Amino acid sequence: MVSKPTHTRALIEWRPAGLVTWYGSDGCANAIITAWFALFEGPSPRLRAAWPVGPGVRRRLWAGADFVLNVPGDKCLMAVRDLVTRGLVSFEVNSELDQEIICGVRVCAPRLADCILQIECTNSRLIDSEFDSDIVGDVVLFHHHGVQIDPSANGQVQTQNLLSRKTFSSFE
Repeated sequence: MVSKPTHTRALIEWRPAGLVTWYGSDGCANAIITAWFALFEGPSPRLRAAWPVGPGVRRRLWAGADFVLNVPGDKCLMAVRDLVTRGLVSFEVNSELDQEIICGVRVCAPRLADCILQIECTNSRLIDSEFDSDIVGDVVLFHHHGVQIDPSANGQVQTQNLLSRKTFSSFE
């Protein structure tokens, strides 16, 4: 008799790309470590991110929620890599990260102060598959090295400026 696996493993080893954060119904700041994300530019920019485990990890995240994708700086990235090594993908921010939490400007979701890029999103949609879970959201505001960028005021956000080599130098 062949037994079904009790969990799904990623086909390849992954490294953290960012942290999706949101407030749970209890008011706690929660996070999921993402394996990848994509930013789709245009007059209504969208973001899509995923983590390489099943839907059980996002038990506190719900469709329609506001969220922030945080791209960690050097200090935060080391802490996130440690969490991945320990097998933590989803957690309460206050219990696992030594991070200052800042409220979103346009969304009701936490931003992590030590992150070099923070993307505020609304209208989350959740997509589960056998290998990963994705979140998709409408981008309403960027925070890049302390500067706010409003995609609706700029007409069309140039993602190559936000996702530059300088932004991601700590990932090498």
